[in-house]
Order: sequence, then C-alpha cells, then structure tokens
Amino acid sequence: MSEPIDKNKEAQTSSKNKNNNKTIVVVAIIVILLAINGIQLYLGYRNKTEIKEKITIIDQKIEDNKQLKSTRDSLLTELKVKYEQISKLGGDTAALGNQIRKLETDKKNLGFSVYNAKKEKRNLEDQISEIKTMLRVKDEELVKLRSITENQFVEITSLKTTVQEKENSISELENKKTELSKQVSIASILRAENFKLSIINRRNKEKVAEEYRAKEIDRIKLIFEIADNKIAKVETKTVYFRLLNTDNELIFNQESGSGSFVAQTGDTLKYTMEQSFLFDNNPNPLTFMYLKGYEYKPGIYKMELYCEGYKIGATQMKVK
Repeated sequence: MSEPIDKNKEAQTSSKNKNNNKTIVVVAIIVILLAINGIQLYLGYRNKTEIKEKITIIDQKIEDNKQLKSTRDSLLTELKVKYEQISKLGGDTAALGNQIRKLETDKKNLGFSVYNAKKEKRNLEDQISEIKTMLRVKDEELVKLRSITENQFVEITSLKTTVQEKENSISELENKKTELSKQVSIASILRAENFKLSIINRRNKEKVAEEYRAKEIDRIKLIFEIADNKIAKVETKTVYFRLLNTDNELIFNQESGSGSFVAQTGDTLKYTMEQSFLFDNNPNPLTFMYLKGYEYKPGIYKMELYCEGYKIGATQMKVK
C-alpha cells in the first residue's frame, strides 16, 4: 500500500513544478515586452529633443546671418556714400566703383540654405571684412582729398582776389583811358572862327551889312577860319554847311551838292553844301558860296558848320 501512495505524491509534485515554470516564462515575456516598450519610448523622446535642439540651432544661424547681412548692407551703403564724396572731390573712383559692383553681384548670388549656413556666414564675414578694409582706406583717401581741396580753395581764393584786384586796376585804367580819350576827343573838336558874311548881287557886287534886302541877294558868301588845335590830327577833313530858312527848315538842293551825314549823337543830318580841306593848324580861310536861285523871304537865316559829327560854329543873316 505504501508504494502507490508515494507515486501519487510524486505526480502531484511534478505537475506543480510544470505550472510554476509556465508562470515564470509568462512573467519573463511580459517583463521583456515592457522593457522593449520603455526603450522605444525613451528613444522617441530623445529623438524629439534632438530635433528641437537642431531647429533651435538652425533658427539661431538664420538670425545670425540676417544680422550679418544687415551689417554688410549698412557698410555697403556707407561705402557708396564714400564713393560719392570722393567723386565730388575729384578723386579716382574707377577701382572703388568696380569693387562696389562686385559686392552687389556677390550679394545677389549669395543665397541661404540650411545645409550651407556655415558657408554663408563665412562669406558674409569675409564681405564685411573686405568692406571695412575699403572704408578705412577710403576714409584716409578722403582726408587727403579734403586737405588738397582746402589748400586748393585757399589758393584759388587768393588767386581770385589777386585777379579781382588786377581787374579792378585794369578797370580803373580803362576808365581813366576812356575818360582821357573823351577829353582828347572833346579837345580835338575843331572850332570855326573869324566869320565874314557877305552877299553878292546879280551885278556881281559884294556887300557886307548887318541886314540885306531880299531882292539884292543873288549869292551868299561865308568866309571863316579853323582855330588852331594841337590835339586834332593833321589830315584831310570835311566841313558841312547847313543853311536854314526863316521857318528853321534846311535849304536843300541835291543838284547843288546837298546830302546828309551822321552827327556824333547818331542822328542823320542833311547839309546844304560840303567842302574838304587839309587841316594842318595853319589859318587858311575856307569859303562857302551858295546860289539859291530864287528870292529870299524876310527873316533870320541861320548858318551852321559841322565837322567830324560835331557842330563847330554858327552865324546868321538877317533879310528884310
């Protein structure tokens, strides 16, 4: 009886061990699955954190490059101002103009990419360094140009003052010369003197009187001399004789040699007769003999003499 009982106990013990083993396996699987899930969760979290950090870095690089671009553009604008200043001062702007155009081209060609942000930053920093160097050089050039310009301004001002003084001196001399010329011109005006007026009748008899009867006048004879004038040129001159009637009208007859001349006033005057003579400061008498051909009206007849546009003498005849 004792042997069957032992076998049953052994069988029960073996069954319990099998159940325990199954439980251990299930628990182990659950633990493994939980561990895998935990690892996946951890890795997912870490990836998200890394992505956020990379986005932050990229945003910072973009912002840094924007500031660099702003700095470059501001410096480039300042360089253009220097270009204009140098140009106004007469400096050589050819090389600077080429550099500015090159920088403008580089500015257009320089794009942004997440993958070349470092390269873009390096290019921007190089451009900024190049522009700063050019600005420093052009500042020195401007200082020299301004110094040269100021010196030239002082020299030009001094020259202008000298020129103005000389012009004033020349102007004064010209005025004096003009004034002297006027004085000489006035002094050189001839003067008729020693008038002798007479009439000749139809019987060819000459008469001198204070007044004449109209019917006895056939010809008018006027003798005069030109006064001595050391200023006037010794040359052939022309004297114009103007005979005006009682109505102050010129007695004019082209057949008798009447014509016109220009007075110093610019007016054109008619004359009754003319005569050319050699002026040599010798008292040679000049004579005008005028034949009217018809009877004179009673009244005062004026006689005027002109030479070189100036009135040089006058007399009159009374007819009754």
